[in-house]
Amino acid sequence: MGMLKFETTLKLTLCSLILLAPFTGSAASLMCTGDTCNVTAVTPAKALTKVSEGVRIKKIAFIKVKVYRAELFTSGGTWKKGEDNLLEKIDGNLPIVLRLNLLRDIGGAKIEDSFRDALKANDVDLNSTGIKELMAAVKSTKEIKENETASFVGFKKATGEEVVILVGPDGKETETQGSPGFIKNLFSIWFGKPADDQLAQTKKDLLGL
Repeated sequence: MGMLKFETTLKLTLCSLILLAPFTGSAASLMCTGDTCNVTAVTPAKALTKVSEGVRIKKIAFIKVKVYRAELFTSGGTWKKGEDNLLEKIDGNLPIVLRLNLLRDIGGAKIEDSFRDALKANDVDLNSTGIKELMAAVKSTKEIKENETASFVGFKKATGEEVVILVGPDGKETETQGSPGFIKNLFSIWFGKPADDQLAQTKKDLLGL
């Protein structure tokens, strides 16, 4: 009986410690396998399929270098591949995922700088709620190595707030809520007015034009 009492007390003590310990992890909001991504940040979870991809090329000192391969995942909403109006229809295609597969080592600050140029080309207020915070998160991302990935998950909460989750190469997630139009503004980087000729080609490939 003494041993049984000891084991019971030990179990109760361990349970108490588990309940009192701080929760430091987080449930994965995005799980991708091959050409399918499951967005678990929404209820019910949504399975998205890769519909297109395009390589981002950047001119550096007159030399064209491949920066990343962008992959677009949707659930088959109001926009169809081959149409040049994804931004106008983006609300009918949420959740939406853009995954960047790096083709060279690059730091978060350089990625953020490139994104800012594209946002400016689309007259997006860099200090608007959501954009400002998300760009800061991108800038603070450690150097992303070749063959690593970073993803943007855009969706609306049941209450209507627009949310973008940045999933870093280490799986760390940064959730940002923005003002109306936040998701559209972010995705204008790839689907709005191209900041340069190389990004124009990336846009065509992603839209299937």
